[in-house]
Amino acid sequence: YKMGLQLYTIRDAMAIDPIETLKKVKTMGYEDFETYGYDPNTNQIYGFNVSEFKLILDNLELTTTSGHFAFADYFNATEDKLKWFVDQCIQASKILNATYITWPWVRPEQRNAESFKILADLLNRVAEQVNAAGLGFAYHNHGYEFERWEGNSGYEILMQLTDSDLVK
Repeated sequence: YKMGLQLYTIRDAMAIDPIETLKKVKTMGYEDFETYGYDPNTNQIYGFNVSEFKLILDNLELTTTSGHFAFADYFNATEDKLKWFVDQCIQASKILNATYITWPWVRPEQRNAESFKILADLLNRVAEQVNAAGLGFAYHNHGYEFERWEGNSGYEILMQLTDSDLVK
């Protein structure tokens, strides 16, 4: 296995100079990355067109396995808008040869039992679309999923209501 790094952990350096930052973390032994910050409206990531960023990775002999995408922005979106966003994420992931698309977080105002039930439905629907495109789909959990509301935690709600064959 290649040693991997979630690029969000070095987001300040990536914002200043992504290429030099990638070179530096490569010297530390990191070879594979989880991306973040893709803009579907411009098809850019880290200030580069996705195809350009893929060439940068190739030239540095680096890879990406997964990407965190701004799904929280689409929590209340129409079905058409959500499907459009997922399609953009799929296209970007395929260009980058990333095999996983990840829903990275939940906004603070949506950290409650009812919102986690809605989230579970959204995760299942997004996962169906992503899996149909030949990619995997995951949810990135944090500590707040383990807070308890109405006798359950967000984590328990997600485990009960998501399809484990679709959502990792």
